[in-house]
Amino acid sequence: MFLSLSSLLCLERLIIRADLQFHRRYRCSRDRWGVLQFRSSIPSIERVLKTALPLQHLTLNFRFNLSHYQIPEDSESLWSPLVSLISESPSPCVNLCVMASGLPNEAMTDRILSSFSRCTDLTRMVEQGVLVITPVGLELPPIEEPIAGF
Repeated sequence: MFLSLSSLLCLERLIIRADLQFHRRYRCSRDRWGVLQFRSSIPSIERVLKTALPLQHLTLNFRFNLSHYQIPEDSESLWSPLVSLISESPSPCVNLCVMASGLPNEAMTDRILSSFSRCTDLTRMVEQGVLVITPVGLELPPIEEPIAGF
């Protein structure tokens, strides 16, 4: 089933919540015992957003689930799907709310933000005002009530 936003002609504000997972898949091989994997719905979100008319506000509330403290060092390839999603966004500015689950929560969120800062494309988008990254606490921000008449 494919979701399309093209029939929502008056859609101006969209909030998408998603969980993204880092986990280690264990397998025995000659050179590796554990392979770090990143599971993400970002490609699916990008396909849906390509069906939307221009939006005034797009907020992505992403909770990163980490089963350990390590995040891959190669930030460019790790975050390339996120860069693509923001580049193709129907909104002139994307607000990305970042939360990490795992203990301690703040340390995990700091690791994700640090990984973002090592990605030159994300850094450039922040500098250009195309992307606003907001770390949040233990809970994602509540979804605002729609404005009357919308």
